[in-house]
Amino acid sequence: MEKPRLLVISPHPDDESFYFGGTLIKYAPLAQIYLLFLTRGEKGKLSLSKGERIITTTTEPETLAELRTKEALIATNILGIPEEQVIFERLPDSGINEKAISVIALSIIRINPHLIISFDEAGTTRPSNTDHSWSGIATFAAIKLILERDRGNLAFRRWL
Repeated sequence: MEKPRLLVISPHPDDESFYFGGTLIKYAPLAQIYLLFLTRGEKGKLSLSKGERIITTTTEPETLAELRTKEALIATNILGIPEEQVIFERLPDSGINEKAISVIALSIIRINPHLIISFDEAGTTRPSNTDHSWSGIATFAAIKLILERDRGNLAFRRWL
């Protein structure tokens, strides 16, 4: 029997671990988990510490994006997600908006997940990060567009 497919939509590298890591590590043996990073985190902040972190002092966007991409692949390996199931889009960090709808919709169509994990329209408890909110808004909009395409206009349907 085929394992269920999960699509996790993460605005930035590190959000998948910080917000969903426990769920992902628990279900990695039971499901095919696909991880969609909407940005590469090029405007993120470095929190230098001891341990496994790749340490750098750069704030140059492309270098930081490369670093955060490498870190994300290390993290997803620990979480049990195969590298070939990790997708990095290049939407602008601190600039996710309605353009994310088509990116997310195309991933949903391609992967055909049984379950989608994402933020909701409120994002997180830190309302200053609009990328989290926009990723949730765009996820819900993409799902609605796909459902309407496949099942007709939802505004006129009655759900029991």
